[in-house]
Amino acid sequence: IAFWRGPSLLVAGIDGQNERVLLAKQERYPNSYMVWSPDSSQILVSTALFRLSLVTVSNGQVKSLAPWNGWISSIFWPSWSSGPFLCFWQRHAEGLPNFQIWHLSLPQEQRTQITRASESYVGILGAGTNGTSLIAERVAAPNGWDGIHLFLVRWLPALVGPPDLPTTVVLTLRK
Repeated sequence: IAFWRGPSLLVAGIDGQNERVLLAKQERYPNSYMVWSPDSSQILVSTALFRLSLVTVSNGQVKSLAPWNGWISSIFWPSWSSGPFLCFWQRHAEGLPNFQIWHLSLPQEQRTQITRASESYVGILGAGTNGTSLIAERVAAPNGWDGIHLFLVRWLPALVGPPDLPTTVVLTLRK
């Protein structure tokens, strides 16, 4: 089990015993995300705005990855993938906010955009077992105040109120 206690990332056995600190005193924001690698040897953690760290569980070694140009809203690492898929908020060329899904191939940190800029996704819910599909939440491409509202709903839902319901879709991946 991996969990945050204050500013520290800890791991423990499934029974909650044998806690140990993996990351101490990490700068992180309220909606920090983490995901285990399929073999459970590493944890990818969003430690601060735009930043990811890859932590080796056996020895606590931390590799800081190149920063992303946007807020990460979800991370999913399917068993069939060479790395995680990330959904994050970025700005279009027109300056409007948009959520896109990217694949991060590890260890080389190669980034590949999976979704089209004309679409917007707010989260990754899971993946199919066939190695070619992701299940994601798609929303109408936000513009102007709608984009700001979508951002606030994702990060401050208690202050903004319920969003328009996103559509759950299956994305079929092609090489």
